[in-house]
Amino acid sequence: MSRKFARNTPLRELLVVIPHSGVLVPAEIEVDTLSDDFVAALRNVDWYTNWLYNFTDVLDNKQVVFPWCSLLVEANRHPDVLEDAVPMRDVFGIELYKPERAPTFEQRVHLANKYLRVFNRQIETQIAAGAEFLLDGHSTIAAKGVADNQIDIMNFQHSKLDDGPKQYSPDVYGETYAEELQKRLPTLHVTLNASEYYDVYGHVCAAHSVNALSRVGRKVPALCQETCHSLYMAGDHTPDVVAIDHLRRAFADAIHATLEKVRHLRKPPKMIELSNLRQTFDFDCGVKALQGVFAYYGIEERADALIRELNADPELGTSMEAMIDAAERRGFIVDAGTRWTLERLRGELDAGRPVIVPMQAWADRHLTIRQWRENYDDGHYVVVIGYDGPIWYFEDPASFHRTWLKEKEFLARWHDMDPVSGEKLERAAISLRGKDAVGIGVAPMR
Repeated sequence: MSRKFARNTPLRELLVVIPHSGVLVPAEIEVDTLSDDFVAALRNVDWYTNWLYNFTDVLDNKQVVFPWCSLLVEANRHPDVLEDAVPMRDVFGIELYKPERAPTFEQRVHLANKYLRVFNRQIETQIAAGAEFLLDGHSTIAAKGVADNQIDIMNFQHSKLDDGPKQYSPDVYGETYAEELQKRLPTLHVTLNASEYYDVYGHVCAAHSVNALSRVGRKVPALCQETCHSLYMAGDHTPDVVAIDHLRRAFADAIHATLEKVRHLRKPPKMIELSNLRQTFDFDCGVKALQGVFAYYGIEERADALIRELNADPELGTSMEAMIDAAERRGFIVDAGTRWTLERLRGELDAGRPVIVPMQAWADRHLTIRQWRENYDDGHYVVVIGYDGPIWYFEDPASFHRTWLKEKEFLARWHDMDPVSGEKLERAAISLRGKDAVGIGVAPMR
């Protein structure tokens, strides 16, 4: 552990949140009400995280720390779910209170309001004061897929309280941070979304994060980090001060490099200006994609008329053949087919021609790159409108925002299945030619 880390320039847009950092017992809980097994239950507390994730001397960043014992008041759980937020037993089933000495329902509500809601308001205040990114710092025993020499970074969760996968930030944040951390800690195993903690509800990221490159309202992109105890604690739970200092400096250095690298993505790249047309139904993404491209070339069509013309089906969606036929009826020369390359796609965009592609998107569960390659169940039409190095941008009928993917993930998702024939469509695309683009302009109201 001889590597030296230079003091970085201030990173005041970083907010580090440490929801599990201490063993303080709230004043409302009498210590003699705690069970005889309470001390044994402390083995699963996140030990010394208030030191491990303290970068304030290195980065001058914002920080919110919850010093109360997480066994008694759980700052990373939803304050309304008292069973989790003010629990009666730990995750292993150990009773925390002596018989007949546990807090009443009313007392638990009071604890949630006084400690947990105030903690979350502190996070909101820091975001409102200028935080642009949140790092949620944790530690763990070797459990749930985290090994003794492992650090796992997460940018999503899918717990029983979530309607679907909740993504805290675009993948580029997690991928870059994991890569930068591995450079600085080469003997450790740094992973991304490799543990089973994704199925645990984490309120800090669930409530305060947004899957975007920068802050949206009072939510910011975020990452959650789990660091194994054995990397900085002895077997008797005493801290290894040298190891803690080495790790925290590596964390600070890596997160600084990550935010610097991702910062350029916030600059708007050159993109084709296309109308943002949000789909109305689950099945009309193809209709909306074609309607948007038609409008780009000065042809205005009603969505309901196009749904009928394209025979868009609630179960099958829209076929590429129907879209090609509709374009040709309007006088377009259609360049369409499969096995397109990224070079060919760039050529169309450079010529000012948006390209409709069928791909896989908006799955109801988190999928890895490998799983996206094998998935044909979540077909969706988007319009490719721009690129910036390895980043590709889309006008997406399923989103009010323009969406983007890194090149590797775009290629993994760029396939679909013909709804009628069942033929697999690998890297299929539709580009329209033969008419001048009018783009998005301003016209007098009639």
